[in-house]
Amino acid sequence: DIAVEFKTMTKENREKMAHNILRDWKEMIHDVVERGEGMTPAQFQELCVQTAFSRIEDDERKVIFLDEYENEKRDQGRSTGT
Repeated sequence: DIAVEFKTMTKENREKMAHNILRDWKEMIHDVVERGEGMTPAQFQELCVQTAFSRIEDDERKVIFLDEYENEKRDQGRSTGT
């Protein structure tokens, strides 16, 4: 039998991984790095990926909301003749 120990990541390594995964949302990196204290690489990667997915979902909701808003404005303009 072989035993494998997964140690926690250093702050420097968490920053590197977070920069790779969250490169489009640099404003989120510091918080994720701090929240990842004491995590293994797999745990921290999952935190970063879940954070990215959450941000993507938020961005998609904003786009849908803006599309609906623009459609409502256009429809109101048609009904008032403007």
